[in-house]
Amino acid sequence: MIAFSSVLYIAEWIVRFVALFVVVRKRRPTAALAWLVIIYFQPWIGISLYLLIGRHRLPWRRTRQYTQLAKRLEYLKSQFDRHPHAIHPELGPQCKAAITLAERLGSMPILDGNSVTLMSNTNEVIHQLTADIDEAKEHVHMLFYIFRNDGTGHRVANALKQAAGRGVKCRLLLDAVGSWSTLRSIGHDLKRAGVEIYDDLPVGFLRRRASRIDLRNHRKIAVIDGITGYTGSQNIVNDNYGHKDLVWYDLTAHLKGPVVQELQTVFLEDWHFRTNQLLDEQDVFPTPVLSGTVPAQILPSGPDDPCE
Repeated sequence: MIAFSSVLYIAEWIVRFVALFVVVRKRRPTAALAWLVIIYFQPWIGISLYLLIGRHRLPWRRTRQYTQLAKRLEYLKSQFDRHPHAIHPELGPQCKAAITLAERLGSMPILDGNSVTLMSNTNEVIHQLTADIDEAKEHVHMLFYIFRNDGTGHRVANALKQAAGRGVKCRLLLDAVGSWSTLRSIGHDLKRAGVEIYDDLPVGFLRRRASRIDLRNHRKIAVIDGITGYTGSQNIVNDNYGHKDLVWYDLTAHLKGPVVQELQTVFLEDWHFRTNQLLDEQDVFPTPVLSGTVPAQILPSGPDDPCE
């Protein structure tokens, strides 16, 4: 009994010591301190919780895919350096450090020649989005955390079904938790209409590809024909979601220009992770068109990123 107590005591201090080096890696100081306090006072409970929900990483299969896909997409990203319409602006020393850091973290260079319209009214965003989907000729790519089965969701779903009926390739990627009810209520209807729809980061105890339930894909991205893009905080949901008497105002950037192809790359990475399909058809990356004078840069992040 004495020997067991001694072994347990030593093991607890080993756990505390190792945690000092493991927990602090790629984590905010406040979060690291909270985990260290829990592990210090309750080593076995703390380490069990940490192994369950504390490691901000995805399943090994997706991590391996990230490394493989990064190499396969290098030739696509190199378009931004070679194409004559991919202009890299010089914005002065006051911006250089931030631009360089963003490029190092996201592998996306800053590009000039874009037009950016900021929109904060949900109805205006959905009206413009569905209008662009109605004009789509080649493809519609959408990735959203929340796609609700409500009036707003029906408007977008109907636009997608009509586009698919015209022969447009419609690909829809929805977070498995954020859009759980929609995937089960209208997902089959969208599939029957010709829309390719998948749940991103599926969860489940018995699923080989399952992800931690607390690691979600919160991206909101739409790309139409590789020339028009949307990104921001706007989900596909009514503006009063969660409240009867309040209205949410989310900011969305309506993009045109070379930077849309960077946004397209982010979608293609997530699509590949979920479906194992690498979309590299010519229409996916059409010739960049200069549409304005705004320099812009896409900075993706998440647990897939080795810098996170």
